[in-house]
Amino acid sequence: MNHVEAPCYAVIFTATLTEDNDGYVAMAKKLQTLVENQPGYLGVRGVTKRDREITVSYWRTLEDIQSWKEQPHHATAQALGKSKWYSDYQVEICKMERGYSRSV
Repeated sequence: MNHVEAPCYAVIFTATLTEDNDGYVAMAKKLQTLVENQPGYLGVRGVTKRDREITVSYWRTLEDIQSWKEQPHHATAQALGKSKWYSDYQVEICKMERGYSRSV
């Protein structure tokens, strides 16, 4: 993902994965395809190490974030996450005022 232009919003999702991950990877791939066409979506960065996951998605507006939260396939994934895939999770929404990067 290239540098994201500010101002924008970042949704920081952190979670602990359970051992029951049946269907998790397939759903993640489906959601990635869908989110790329979602209005206001700017990009995503994420890392998973052992059972901890951190994903940061970037959005143009708070309304765009809410629309994605309500997207039917995403809503289904959220329900499965709560009931099956995550033992705990946290969502934080932040306004990014400034950002910069350097490529080597």
